[in-house]
Amino acid sequence: MATAKQIAANGANSKKSTGAKSTAGKQIVSQNRVTHGLCGKFHVLACESQENYEALLAGFMEAEQPANPAEVECVVRMAKHTWLANRALRMQDFSFEIVSRTEQQKEAGIQPVALNPIPLQHAMRYHSLHDRAYQRACREMIERRKQRQLAEIGFERKKQAEAEVSRREELQPYKLERAKTVVALDKVR
Repeated sequence: MATAKQIAANGANSKKSTGAKSTAGKQIVSQNRVTHGLCGKFHVLACESQENYEALLAGFMEAEQPANPAEVECVVRMAKHTWLANRALRMQDFSFEIVSRTEQQKEAGIQPVALNPIPLQHAMRYHSLHDRAYQRACREMIERRKQRQLAEIGFERKKQAEAEVSRREELQPYKLERAKTVVALDKVR
């Protein structure tokens, strides 16, 4: 339990604390709590390459060829969750630590490995989470593309039907004239 004197000192000290003032300082402070970056707002970590992420995103954009903003959003989510799933896989790799061998282990050809199970469990959970999120975004992208193609096909069929009706209407006077000619020829015979 804090004493009244400690509470007063804490209050006085808190008034002295102003926090970061510059934009760069605020950016640095905003990352204080980031431990693994597998949840929360997405960003490329300092230990990762922003250029590699942008290349991944550009590759997805080129491969998927999104046609509208909704499809672009699906592709961005696919790239983001691929990036995060790969980050989780790297975390899984770091959960295992090679331990120095004893003489008996060297002779037997054994390499002991230490395992930190808590980060491994987290990494596995986040990997499956981001893998499922990628699958959802991919399914949504496929469904949107399918709906767009069906709409285009329907539009094309409608245009073809309208063109056929228009062509028939244009041929109608010629058919009437031909019918009159045939009737006149039959009367002459």
